[in-house]
Amino acid sequence: MKTLYLHIGSPKTATTSIQMFCEDNKEALLAQGYAYPLLDYIFPHIAQRRNGHFLVGGFRFKDGKPNKEKDAMAYTAGLDMLHKTFKQVDNIILSDENLWNASRGKKFAFWNKIHEDSQNFGYQIKVIVYLRRQDDYINSWLSQQIKDGWNTFVEKKLSEFVKAPKALTLDYYSALNKISAVVGQENVCVRVFERDKFGGRNKDVYSDFLEAIGVEYTDEFVLGQEENNTSISGNYQEIKRVLNSVGHFKYLENEKVMGYIFECEKLKDPNEKFNMLSEEETNAFLSKYQEGNDAIAKEYLHIDGPMFHEGIKDLPVWNAENPYMAEAMIRFFGQVYVDQEKRISKLEEEVENLKKFKSAVSCGIKQKIKNKIKNKIK
Repeated sequence: MKTLYLHIGSPKTATTSIQMFCEDNKEALLAQGYAYPLLDYIFPHIAQRRNGHFLVGGFRFKDGKPNKEKDAMAYTAGLDMLHKTFKQVDNIILSDENLWNASRGKKFAFWNKIHEDSQNFGYQIKVIVYLRRQDDYINSWLSQQIKDGWNTFVEKKLSEFVKAPKALTLDYYSALNKISAVVGQENVCVRVFERDKFGGRNKDVYSDFLEAIGVEYTDEFVLGQEENNTSISGNYQEIKRVLNSVGHFKYLENEKVMGYIFECEKLKDPNEKFNMLSEEETNAFLSKYQEGNDAIAKEYLHIDGPMFHEGIKDLPVWNAENPYMAEAMIRFFGQVYVDQEKRISKLEEEVENLKKFKSAVSCGIKQKIKNKIKNKIK
């Protein structure tokens, strides 16, 4: 039977890397009867490789209000792409991490719509979702917001954010059950995002994903482009968080600041590692989801043990008085100083060149005037 594989994230589980891998290996996938089609529609700030984004839309008018008409056009175009592609292959892969977050609230209706289409056009839906332990997920997610420097949570400490993380779907069990109610629990494939849980030939996330959709990892598959998403943590995460309070950065301004941060991350002491929450805070946070995680292990993974195996890292809890903080601050502002000096020197050199050019032009003009006067006198 024809099958639509919907890879829905969740966020911070190498979704972008998997999308890049599928895009780079479209021919290898096609050789085994799997297509990774790209829609012509380009959503603002959404990479084209996120080929499942048309299911939830994202167009807006200049005033920020949703452009439902344009979303509807993209949705229709997306379904047309699916139907045409199914005439050529039996399996299609769509991927977009926003499908996980959109499964809460008003946008959940997209599940009913795509399920109805599958019934009308004779294909089945298989959902692939990667889940990361909630404390790791929330830490990674908040770190990304701090790096981006423009959204609502850029000044939030993790210890504050965990008290009311309303922006995230952390009750995995409830979210999975809502999706299962539409497509069937047997059609929801849960993968645990932990390195020792990855399967497939190479025991990495790429071979694990191929295993999940039933593709053999042959020598034709290549690792090409990779997601350039360097992480920040500890002191440099906190430095950037405080800098965000100066005023939300514009894109180019943020890129400049993050350039300094990334350079500092490369130079820091290898022992400079921290947990951003204490063990007590972490356990209290995870206890809210323990029952649901255990239910996922039993009902979706069909195992008796815990869903996640990796323990809490045995690291000191970050605080502003840690022995590396002063060095981190000096290193950061040292990076800023060196860069500013280079830019000032370059500008001074350009000014000198302009002065010389102006002087040469002025001399040339004066000489022309003198020659004209001489010619008139003659």
